[in-house]
Amino acid sequence: MGWLPGWKGRPLEDQYRIEATIAAQDQWVLVSAYSSWRDTILARTELIVFLDYPRWLSLGGLIRRTIRRIISKHPVCNGNTETLRRALAKDSIIAWHFKTFTRKRDAIKHIRADPSMPPVLSFHRPRDLNVWIAAVAPVQPSVRPTCKD
Repeated sequence: MGWLPGWKGRPLEDQYRIEATIAAQDQWVLVSAYSSWRDTILARTELIVFLDYPRWLSLGGLIRRTIRRIISKHPVCNGNTETLRRALAKDSIIAWHFKTFTRKRDAIKHIRADPSMPPVLSFHRPRDLNVWIAAVAPVQPSVRPTCKD
């Protein structure tokens, strides 16, 4: 949502408009919510599923995905592709991980402490997430979603 083609940042007003459109729907799932427009989404959120993995696990998964995308040239974020130069840039996804890891944990603590906010389920291991997914959304074993990173 935050990136336009050519790794150009999407204007904040456009991000607000897109998020408001999503939040206005009856059902939706977001993988993340930027702090700049999180309030728009939280007003209509019923449940937050927080992957509170240790930093080493989170960073390891991010690096593996980044390397796979560099090698495969698989497009992400509006057709953009990851490159080694992009992965090592000051505003790379890896740098972003270091800048936001603690901030996201703190945001979840504040949300959890606020009784007006939606409930938060936290998972510390991918295995626990997979058990929960299997319990709430049973599907055929051959198509069950899993979280490996």
